[in-house]
Amino acid sequence: MKTYKFYLRAAHHFITLRNFEKLDSQEKEYYYLTAFIFSWIALESYVNMASDSLARGTRIKAHISTFLLEKELKVDEDGKFKEYGIHPKTTKKILFLVNYFSKMNVRNFKKNEIWLKLLNFEDWRNKIMHFKQKDEVKINKIKAMEFFELSEKAIKYLNKILFKT
Repeated sequence: MKTYKFYLRAAHHFITLRNFEKLDSQEKEYYYLTAFIFSWIALESYVNMASDSLARGTRIKAHISTFLLEKELKVDEDGKFKEYGIHPKTTKKILFLVNYFSKMNVRNFKKNEIWLKLLNFEDWRNKIMHFKQKDEVKINKIKAMEFFELSEKAIKYLNKILFKT
């Protein structure tokens, strides 16, 4: 399995590819879009890695661990607990991690510039991944670099507040 570091390197590779002048504008957009997607995957991979790591803590409550491992317990038709897979949004998992594993107040975190930019990043991601005709999204080099740098900065910031590194 690839790590968030691999995806960050992949995003950087597509933004800084040599011989760009030989490509037409549509071909360039392919590379910028790829860099954008890898930047998002890097962020999501980091959040999932952090969640998995923290879920295995010995002092963690079962319901917290269950959420971090993207599971939900429900009572089935026989009255027994059954585990189901869930897929919370990456931004929701970030808030959960900040709330339970950092000393930072979530309300203060939500005022942070990184958080506001992450919400914008998620919005762009949703417009690309869940395309609707009204949402014509074009990724240029500036946007690709902006989102790459945000992903890198957010990962470093989360690592600092969650793991004190």
